[in-house]
Amino acid sequence: MRRSRYGTTLLASILGAGGCRSSTPTQRPEDEPKAAEPTNAEGAADDVYSQQEWLHMTLCVAMGETVWIVNNAKQQGRSRESVLADFPEPEAELHRAIVEKVYGEDAGAPFDATVHALAECASDVVGEDRGGLGTFCLVQALTARIAWESRAVGQSYEQLMARTAAFPESLRMVLSEAYASQEDRVTLILGTWDRCMEAISAPSSEGA
Repeated sequence: MRRSRYGTTLLASILGAGGCRSSTPTQRPEDEPKAAEPTNAEGAADDVYSQQEWLHMTLCVAMGETVWIVNNAKQQGRSRESVLADFPEPEAELHRAIVEKVYGEDAGAPFDATVHALAECASDVVGEDRGGLGTFCLVQALTARIAWESRAVGQSYEQLMARTAAFPESLRMVLSEAYASQEDRVTLILGTWDRCMEAISAPSSEGA
């Protein structure tokens, strides 16, 4: 199994430290990436993830939050030092590897960079040949966050849908549902993730 460049130990620490933080979306409509659904053909429809795999991939949701926040900050022109200052100790140390990686390479638009990181994380958990469906659900969780951010900064539903016109229909449906939701950010993101994963994961042995 290929190791994620972000590291599983760091992902666990991020989630434990409350890695889901708020950020302000910085992409202008003309900067919005031409989003595409994950295309890993090996993540076939008959793949079923275990409850343990589902739990472990939830760490990727927290990692994706940080990657998204840091990429947007970088696009705003902020220094890596100022971004690290946003994470109080011990969070700054836990997030340092992600901040250094994001600032150390040109990964393109924040959405594309975050999707790439999510795909790496899913592959780290379940292997490259089975990561496609997990990535799909992780991208849905990221998309729900984008909708939450847009509403939080006062962007209208019409503006959100216009700037994400290139998104595939499945993600636009997530945007629509998430924008209409009154749930808080963390509940919305994790709820979107769990609903997607529930459909492609084995039931709990405890019947939960």
